[in-house]
Amino acid sequence: MPIRLDSNTEDFASRFTAFLATKREGAADVEEVARTIIAEVAARGDEALAAYTRKFDRIDVGASGLRVAPAEIDDAFASCGVGPRLLLSASMCRAVPRPIRPRC
Repeated sequence: MPIRLDSNTEDFASRFTAFLATKREGAADVEEVARTIIAEVAARGDEALAAYTRKFDRIDVGASGLRVAPAEIDDAFASCGVGPRLLLSASMCRAVPRPIRPRC
């Protein structure tokens, strides 16, 4: 059963500690669910992705869409500290094929 934790509530620390102590599903159960989700997203595309986002994140991306504008990405990147920016830059350099990636 999913639980919702909010770090701004007074009982967050005790609820988070209790959560960490609970038994979780076995690896096989999690793997089976993950494979099902991946297969559905591969088969149904954005429709499945939106449904799972509603189910797990409680966000309806139908209203806001799945695309993130370049300016939003730039703003988010600029709001990060130096450490996270270096990690993001390094991971982008590894993820983008060599002929088109920026000089890293």
